[in-house]
Amino acid sequence: MRVPSKVLNAVVFLGYRTEIDGEMVDEWGGTGFLVGVDDRGTLSPYIVTADHVAKELEAVAEPIARINDADGKGHHYRLTKPTRVEHQGRVIESTAWYRHPTARDKADVAVYPFSPTWIEDWDEAPFAHFPFDMFVSHSMLYGAEASIGIGDEIFVPGLVAHIAGDEANSPLLRVGNIAMLPDEQIYVGEEHGFIDAYLAEVRSLGRLSGAPVFVRGTHKAPSKKALVTTEKGWAISDEPEIVVYSADYLLLGLMHGHWNISAEDVNAPRPRLSREGDRNLGLAIVTPAQKIVETIDHPALVRMRKDFVERVTAKNSAAATYSPFAPG
Repeated sequence: MRVPSKVLNAVVFLGYRTEIDGEMVDEWGGTGFLVGVDDRGTLSPYIVTADHVAKELEAVAEPIARINDADGKGHHYRLTKPTRVEHQGRVIESTAWYRHPTARDKADVAVYPFSPTWIEDWDEAPFAHFPFDMFVSHSMLYGAEASIGIGDEIFVPGLVAHIAGDEANSPLLRVGNIAMLPDEQIYVGEEHGFIDAYLAEVRSLGRLSGAPVFVRGTHKAPSKKALVTTEKGWAISDEPEIVVYSADYLLLGLMHGHWNISAEDVNAPRPRLSREGDRNLGLAIVTPAQKIVETIDHPALVRMRKDFVERVTAKNSAAATYSPFAPG
């Protein structure tokens, strides 16, 4: 399986800048990715990651992101932090990361409006991004017309903290397969409780939180010459057999995390799931792509995109020359 470079270049490393032994260094601890929303020909880009990764970034003094351009060159970007200001007896708060508008505690997703001031025209921007057209929908997974299911191959490009690189991102690729598509919500721990999620068997030892999870779906096609068994052995059937072949990759969702269990629970019929356990259960928890769509369609972000498009239209411009997302 070969993964295109544009997929790897859309992966974002997230971390913070800190001082160690008198020297400022970058510490990387999370993964994200770029998603682009096309609204009437105007592109609005977002960094997407897991909510619990965004919370860690909000807690540090200098959160940063590093993104590769189309040539694989890394660009560092300083992330803004939430603010809370009291003015004339009023408290004015701003947010940097936006969460799910109706189910924040049940969707481990956070999105950050991304637009460096040096990019004037996102149609010509050098960064790769994933459009909504790549997102897996509910109908692709469930129902008679489902084209993606249990056993389909997945891959996850993400951070390996101790080989994150100094100048550019070099995501490590993990592979696996869809292990379960639950019809009910599943319990993932005390913080989020029961959530909508998929389960995947993937070789993961942590630090993949927030990484994009891609799936290669399968489709059915008739085979002109199908082998069948008879009393005399193998023969060619007159009826075409339905065979399966691999389709292009799509975004299944983002990595929430993985389950650990304690050593004493290895052979237990009902092991206790815990992030602090010392045994990896081998199952990764994937937040559905639809939750990302719902978060990016947060009312506040929709208003920002609407305002952006109206400004562009009013100027009768063929491309966006102003971004409302540029940090101050």
